[in-house]
Amino acid sequence: MKCNQPTKIVLLFLVLTTLAACGQDMLVALGRDIANSQNPPSTLLESDLTGTWNTDYGLYGGDDTLILREDGKFKQIYKNQREEYVYETTWNEWWLERFPDGRVRVHLKEARYYLDGIPLAEIHESEPWTYCDPFAGDKDWRDWSVDMVRQIMLNVRSLPSGELVLAHMWSGCGDGVFVPQQVFHRVEVTSTMQTPTP
Repeated sequence: MKCNQPTKIVLLFLVLTTLAACGQDMLVALGRDIANSQNPPSTLLESDLTGTWNTDYGLYGGDDTLILREDGKFKQIYKNQREEYVYETTWNEWWLERFPDGRVRVHLKEARYYLDGIPLAEIHESEPWTYCDPFAGDKDWRDWSVDMVRQIMLNVRSLPSGELVLAHMWSGCGDGVFVPQQVFHRVEVTSTMQTPTP
């Protein structure tokens, strides 16, 4: 069977529409997984988080990578090709903070919060800004608020699949919606032997 030009265009449109719908369904499912995530296991060790973590903030937002080493050092590499912008930290300190309710946060000294874009990341690097912890539960608002100056904090979460992820704080304390861009996924497990020493 031979297709004429209008038929090819209609078929291409149907294929693209189907792919877009599938992609949207996947994004909604990932957001639902984050919303339904749990605290990490109580046996979590720093060594369970070593490796390379990544999130893609989308076409205009750039790509954010974290390399966490067992020796308590990490590096952030943020790239935004559209803006021809690259930010890379030196090897800085990272550590875990544990809460009585089971929440665990990763502190990343000298890292920047790029989820809201480059200008705000640069401003908030040196000026106090209050973020919100979406996993603090039905607690007093002071338990929700997190001041991050010259560092970012990420929540360690366990998805329904068992995968550990690192979730951003929210820049606003209203009723938010979880989106996949708020979460770092581990893309590579490395040992200290594989990661160059500063």
